[in-house]
Amino acid sequence: MSKKILIISDTHFSKDNTLLFNKVDTERNINLLTQDIINEYPDYIFVLGDISQDGTTESYLKAQNYLNNFSCPKQIIMGNHDSNNISTVLSDTIKMSPVIDIDNHNFIFLSSYKGEGYDEGFVTNAEIEKIAKYYKPTKQNYLVIHHHFIKTGGIIDNWILDNSDVFCNYVNKFNFKAIFHGHVHNGYVKELGQTKIYATPSTCIQFALTKELNLEPIIGYQVINLMEQSYEQRTITKKI
Repeated sequence: MSKKILIISDTHFSKDNTLLFNKVDTERNINLLTQDIINEYPDYIFVLGDISQDGTTESYLKAQNYLNNFSCPKQIIMGNHDSNNISTVLSDTIKMSPVIDIDNHNFIFLSSYKGEGYDEGFVTNAEIEKIAKYYKPTKQNYLVIHHHFIKTGGIIDNWILDNSDVFCNYVNKFNFKAIFHGHVHNGYVKELGQTKIYATPSTCIQFALTKELNLEPIIGYQVINLMEQSYEQRTITKKI
């Protein structure tokens, strides 16, 4: 029996719903996706970081309230805008686990959070070592992380994973089916060796892959359908 994972990223909730870039209403925009997500009937939802814009407890309570629209289990990771207040969002159905087994599929979640005040990412040795610890050769394995680690050619590369070379060299030692990340506010596909890399569009606004910051009035998410030995990926976007 197949299972469906829905992936969202970069929700950027804030205490007072402060407009992102003085123009983007992040709460309004994610609410435009709510019924679409419900209609997907996901078995799991993954949230790939930057849940909060300001790191406040209030912003995480808003995120928790939003995620409670969906009855399935939710898994979250930290992004560069997040803070230790992220624990506020956790509940019986919202977890921050290092690994999740879904039938024949094994998802490993890594933190690329460098620390408060940093927009670029960094994966510590302890995080990298989780790959060997949780990798299961008898299953289909996947990695999930916030920051991108392959350059896009756009302005977001100013805040790429600091130690991307170390990360990529280590990951290449394993046979991952796919890697999923957020951070870039864009939906695209790249490759690391034979592994597909899927960037998740933001629920609030997209960044054009240009050297200057250009906002595109698009929101979206990813859908992953898991079969016994394979998966199918779709990127869903909506103009606003």
